[in-house]
Amino acid sequence: MLRDGEEVDRLTSDSHGRKHTNWNHTVNGYYNGTFGKWNIDFNADYLYGRSGGGQKVDNNGETDASSDSEVKNRLYAAKLVITAPLGQGKLSFGTEETFTERHDIFKQSGFSNDADNRIKQSIASAFADYSLELGAFSLQAGLRYEYQKTHYYEAGIFQPTQSPDYHHVLPVISVSYRKGDWNAGLGFKLNKINPDYTVLSSAISYINKYQYSNGNPHLVPQIHRNLSLDGGWKWINISLFYDHTLDMYTSYLKPYHDETHPGVSLHTKASIPHTYAYGGGIYASPKIGCWQPNISADVFWFHSDARSLGIEQFWNEPQFSFRLDNNFLLPQGWYINLTGSINTQAKQSYAIFSRQGRVDLRISKTFLPDQSLQISFVGYDLFRTAKRTRFEHIY
Repeated sequence: MLRDGEEVDRLTSDSHGRKHTNWNHTVNGYYNGTFGKWNIDFNADYLYGRSGGGQKVDNNGETDASSDSEVKNRLYAAKLVITAPLGQGKLSFGTEETFTERHDIFKQSGFSNDADNRIKQSIASAFADYSLELGAFSLQAGLRYEYQKTHYYEAGIFQPTQSPDYHHVLPVISVSYRKGDWNAGLGFKLNKINPDYTVLSSAISYINKYQYSNGNPHLVPQIHRNLSLDGGWKWINISLFYDHTLDMYTSYLKPYHDETHPGVSLHTKASIPHTYAYGGGIYASPKIGCWQPNISADVFWFHSDARSLGIEQFWNEPQFSFRLDNNFLLPQGWYINLTGSINTQAKQSYAIFSRQGRVDLRISKTFLPDQSLQISFVGYDLFRTAKRTRFEHIY
């Protein structure tokens, strides 16, 4: 461990983990049938499972941390979709329900705090989708309403501030065109992404002497507004996209507790109110004799302002990516694939991405009259250049 270039600690660590599993129970039922022009598709699931484990870490021969954990999960889910023709198109509508419960018990030796978290969540939704073919055009429009209720408990005590209700209306609409060698598409959709249960836990886990980690039970669902435009002619295509995200999840480092644990950083989670990602690419896949290349060039911007977390860096450089995937179909069962890719260095939001590239090679030969035997020689990252470094700010 170096601080300002001076060595302050040198550790030899031994980490011992154990994991025990129990019986998991799953039940699934489904029905799919047709009545005249109506199709009914129904399925339902039940899941119950338990798992657990422990950790013991010794630094320089002395026990520095130990912990035990136990997790119980329960799930009920059902989905009904009804499809029928309507006018010149097709209508699909239905409902979906999910009920989950997760109980995490975490006990440790004193490097943080014990945790007893229970999360109960109910999600109910109704949706409808209509698609229509009009000559060379295809149209699709859909709408989903979703209600979500969460009950969060710490040590058996209900936490109202961490038990929100959500009402979301999620539309999707797209139009596409295809005629001869030409194709084009325009689409808009609103997506919702819930945080994983693992990132909602308040338990603080031990990574090493100088770094702990935890989740954040105050995270709310991400909402993505996505707009895409695609088009192409024969073997060449272009793609553009724009995504605006509300409450984007991010991981970052901050001091854990300077008074009781000086020098220890906490790898934690938070939400950034507004994040913008946009970019595009051009793709070509011509065929020239035995050579069939796939060529792509992309550019990407990531605009995420983390100053609300106390991180002052706010960069927005573009990152370029190039890829050449060469396929050679040769006589007598020989096949060669040579692929090269490179991503440029970029400073985006509060991270610095280093330049990265790699070259992979595959040579194959088939044998026997029915070509049922294949021998391949494969080399990954031939020049050992696929090293990716990401620097994050610690405030």
